[in-house]
Amino acid sequence: MPGLLTKLSDIEIKYTQIFINNEWHKATSGKTFPVISPITGEEICRVQEGSKADIDKAVEAAKKSF
Repeated sequence: MPGLLTKLSDIEIKYTQIFINNEWHKATSGKTFPVISPITGEEICRVQEGSKADIDKAVEAAKKSF
């Protein structure tokens, strides 16, 4: 079916950070990892790699929300 596949270069990447407490954050470690297209094997983008510190931050935010 035409139109089902979109060129990766045509896709707008909006969010690559970690979402905590209704805000986007960079990973505390500064590390990222690639998101790979399973169709082409091409790297689509790089996203922030969460660590224990990021998880602790998210858990603390969740606890405060309750």
